[in-house]
Amino acid sequence: MKTWLLCSLLLFSALFLAPTRTQAYENPLKKANVGDWIEHKQTMTMAAGKTMEMTSKQTVLAKDEKEITMKMETTVMGRANSHEIKIPLDVPYNPATAGVARDAKAKMEVVGEGEESIKAGDKTYACHWVEMKGTTESRGKSTDMHTKVWYCKDVPVNGMVKMEMDSSSGMKMTNELTGAGTK
Repeated sequence: MKTWLLCSLLLFSALFLAPTRTQAYENPLKKANVGDWIEHKQTMTMAAGKTMEMTSKQTVLAKDEKEITMKMETTVMGRANSHEIKIPLDVPYNPATAGVARDAKAKMEVVGEGEESIKAGDKTYACHWVEMKGTTESRGKSTDMHTKVWYCKDVPVNGMVKMEMDSSSGMKMTNELTGAGTK
């Protein structure tokens, strides 16, 4: 359970946003409004073949010119968890380290990008995808990752529609948008 939570939170947070080589970097959270929310379903398969699911919801609670306050709700194996995080808006947002455990290090490199339509629920989104390779290190353990993330400017909060990840530990993860809107 601890491994699942650590990996899920590390990877989900590390991929909250992704820079691209061809587009000028801008934090999409600057465009988020109080009440905006997104929901995702995450499926993870461990090296031993065991599959686990997690749902998450991110809601914008407050925002000013300096920071945004997000409520992060997750349900893993029937257990719900909720906490708030504050993300600065007045400094560049680093997707490789956002929300990563304090003792963890993440190095991500963009290796490809393009355009693709992705269907999530009953809606199709025109997405920009970013493919990354990298390494995370936490508590003396290093893990190589290969990740592809699809973003759409029409999706509130962080714009993430889908994410696929494979790691050297044998873990595979898919994260898919299941809902989005404004209160």
